[in-house]
Amino acid sequence: MHVSVGWDGDVLAVEVGARSAANAAARPAAVSLLYPARTADDYSLIIDGSAAPAALARRHALRITPTRAVLHRPAATPDPTSTCADDCIPLLPETGRENP
Repeated sequence: MHVSVGWDGDVLAVEVGARSAANAAARPAAVSLLYPARTADDYSLIIDGSAAPAALARRHALRITPTRAVLHRPAATPDPTSTCADDCIPLLPETGRENP
């Protein structure tokens, strides 16, 4: 679903619907945001993180702490040692935000 996203310090503030808020509450360590590619040659941005309820203007809001981020596109990988079978560029290590 389409959501409004903004920064709140080091976390993302997201306004969501009731069902998305319930899903995040049931699995707070397993949320993902996808920013789709605009053209076939562009990368999509995928952000994984953990969610917590937030007090924003809307009734249902989350604060998402990013734990992993990657630019991804379906293409041959330029790095044969990559764990991604496509063209992926890690932006945030899976272990946390220590080395963004």
